[in-house]
Amino acid sequence: MIFQFLFFASLSFAQSSADGVLIKNADSMYSDTVKKMVKLEGHVQMVFQGQSLNCDSATINMKSQTLVAEGHVIIEGMKIHMEGSRIQFNYKTNTGLIYDGFVQSGQVIFQGDTINKTGEATFIAENAEFTSCETCPPGWAFSGRTIEAEIGGYAYIQRPVFKVGGVPVFIFPAMTVPLKSSRQSGVLVPGLDFTGLGGVAVMDSFFWAIDKSHDLTLTAVEYELRGLKGHEEYRYVMSDKSKGEVESAFINDRALSNEYTSPALPNTVNRWFVHYKHYFDMPDDFISRADIQPISDLRYPRDFPNEIAGSGDPSMESKISVTKNWEMTHFSAEATLNQNMLKYYPVTDNSDAVHKVPEIELSGRERRMGGSWGPLVKWDANFVNFGRNQFSYDNLQPDPIPTHSVNGIPFLQGNIDPYSSPIRTGIFNPLTDKLRTGQRIDVQPSVSYPFQLWHNFDILPRFTYRETDYQFTIPSGAEGYGSTAARRYVQGDIAAKTQFSTVFGNTEEEKGTRWKHSFLPELSYSEIPWLRNPNHPFFGNYSGLPYYRQWYPMSDADIVGPNGLQFDYEDRVYDRKLTTLSLTNTLVRKRWQNGEPAYERVALFRVSQAYDFAQENTIYSQPWSPIDTLLQVKGENFETYTEAQFNTYANVSNVSSTVKAKLNEKNYLLFTYALTWLFDENNSIVPNSETEDYGAGIGFTSKYFDVGGKIDYSTTAEPNHWVIQSFDVFAILRPPGNCWHFRVNGHQDLGGQSSWRVNFAFDFSGGEGNTTNPTNSTKI
Repeated sequence: MIFQFLFFASLSFAQSSADGVLIKNADSMYSDTVKKMVKLEGHVQMVFQGQSLNCDSATINMKSQTLVAEGHVIIEGMKIHMEGSRIQFNYKTNTGLIYDGFVQSGQVIFQGDTINKTGEATFIAENAEFTSCETCPPGWAFSGRTIEAEIGGYAYIQRPVFKVGGVPVFIFPAMTVPLKSSRQSGVLVPGLDFTGLGGVAVMDSFFWAIDKSHDLTLTAVEYELRGLKGHEEYRYVMSDKSKGEVESAFINDRALSNEYTSPALPNTVNRWFVHYKHYFDMPDDFISRADIQPISDLRYPRDFPNEIAGSGDPSMESKISVTKNWEMTHFSAEATLNQNMLKYYPVTDNSDAVHKVPEIELSGRERRMGGSWGPLVKWDANFVNFGRNQFSYDNLQPDPIPTHSVNGIPFLQGNIDPYSSPIRTGIFNPLTDKLRTGQRIDVQPSVSYPFQLWHNFDILPRFTYRETDYQFTIPSGAEGYGSTAARRYVQGDIAAKTQFSTVFGNTEEEKGTRWKHSFLPELSYSEIPWLRNPNHPFFGNYSGLPYYRQWYPMSDADIVGPNGLQFDYEDRVYDRKLTTLSLTNTLVRKRWQNGEPAYERVALFRVSQAYDFAQENTIYSQPWSPIDTLLQVKGENFETYTEAQFNTYANVSNVSSTVKAKLNEKNYLLFTYALTWLFDENNSIVPNSETEDYGAGIGFTSKYFDVGGKIDYSTTAEPNHWVIQSFDVFAILRPPGNCWHFRVNGHQDLGGQSSWRVNFAFDFSGGEGNTTNPTNSTKI
């Protein structure tokens, strides 16, 4: 009889193959050629379907193409790791049963009494548990009677029980969770808000991954004091550079009326906002931009700062533009609509806001004319139409009969109305009232010719001609007020500068760290030798005023009086005959990184002051400008940006300073300080104009805890008391496991109310989760 059963025993042997299963190791191997079976015992190692298997014993049945492994079974693939006390697999289809099974892919883990591997990445687990936490026991987990899971797809859980630290917390009838990192439709984790006027709010969102280029998030928020709000955010991508989004919300608010009693608001107020943004690459290299944000009322940004910015701003702008750049020319057309935020009553009309529709700009880049030795020429042209819904002017006279109505309610409040638009006499007075509408064309060509003297001094002379033409919208009854005007002037500038420098540090080694200190003095002179300013009430009289007041911040003096602001700062022209001296110190470090030189400016200090000869013989006789200083330092562990402006006549300084001590970009301490004074035309301090503010910030990142943000204080509102003006802070707690986190955000704008948001998120696919990240959506 020929041997029916062959016996082999070996402590070590060469690798062998059985029907495509590569046997790499076993303490002993038995082969039955008739039954086509191979039995392996002790430290079994084999490879099939691109994955390795380790176990205590195994049987390969080549007739049924099955593999049975027992004892500490581990199957390791490129993406999936499996373990069990026993497996029974078809080694051709790579499917089968895992007993006391454990499956892991990335951070996704599920285990069960029995796991049926039904495909390359699909499993059905009985009496199972799912988590993505690295800890044992897991920080959170879902257990269920049956879990159908597809790695890179979803897990469908029947009768899931949500556990935290192994303790059951919630039970659901069914649940679907994603097991992949791509965008998925589903319900996001709920969040919690708190504000003083809205009370406690509970929110939840549904994310809809429409396709690869579009998605939509719908959110419902129930406020304790305000009511139910609906919120949506739609995002789309048309190409790598063309994209946009639309965000909006609506609420029938029952809390806003509690703040306003005279005149009273309805018990409920419809409140909403829309914010649309886009950036489009258009044909022929045109670019379209939009940032449009209409709001229902002036308090919306204050009450909902997490939805739309603008609280504390004097105006909210909505813009849409088209731009194009040629090699030597720039073109832009823009429309700007303004929402006047400087009112008390929230639902007042916006008739006094001035809009710029359109604003067209055409400019030529600086180019050399007449060959390599010719002058440099550039030009700018700008057209603006200033428009308004109703009145073309601001009436600054008290209304002799101030009785009128707001929202149909009769109202009498002396000579001014803080709740609505300015009260008007209906008669335009050119001596006191301000025109706010019309058109302006501004053209500025310039010629310059830079050259050097003795290879050490850079000289830059420049001549500029500027012409500005106006067309005014004349109100009725303005007899004698010209409908057109033109202003022209010529300005000459010349600047001379040089540089002294020295290099120190490791100058002996070719790639050593070196430092370069540079000292740059610069002297310039600027004069307007010819100015044609028409005798027109629109322009006021700026003769004799210091030139540097041209760009002073707008105050009450810009509203009343003969020299107030007209359309904007571009309408102001001051006498100019001044020289300016500036001294600049810079420190640059040169290091080598990956064999390449890297240059970094470590420090800059600049001081400058101007003397205005046109001021010498005026009634003000204040020719010296404030002394401007700037200090900027950026080191490995220290940064500062400090500006100071010393008024030589008032003997006080406006100061703004930021100091940052850091270990790295995410771990730092921040301190800010600002002291501001306002000055009148005589450079005397305006009474009660001092503001002094302090700020402190922190950034701290660790494995389990992050904190960051900034708080601003003021001692001006209540002397000798620290009052919080604004803050924006957050804290994130990440328990061990890298699978969930708590996040708390706090926010308060200047003059607004504080709001707090608490989010809890657990990540189904590993990595830090985010309640607004569509990847972590869940369907319940």
